[in-house]
Amino acid sequence: MAQRSWFGVPDDARIPEALEFVRAALERTQTVGRRLVGLNFRDANDLATQSGCQVRVVKRDGQGLPVTADLATNRINIETEGDIVVAASPG
Repeated sequence: MAQRSWFGVPDDARIPEALEFVRAALERTQTVGRRLVGLNFRDANDLATQSGCQVRVVKRDGQGLPVTADLATNRINIETEGDIVVAASPG
């Protein structure tokens, strides 16, 4: 993990290392997310939890839901139609 300055921001020399950490974490989360598509919500949530990820429903039956704009590298944003996951993305 990148060393942080007093302000919590990686030192300039460590920014590439920090970006690589985030990229790799999001790639792992995206891999899990792909496996959730087509599952019912309960099974998708169980699989995500077993993989160390959290699930957040961002769209239900075509209706967008209010969400925060923060990034969590272990969170999977999902869209559902009925009880089935139809889309998933890291975030």
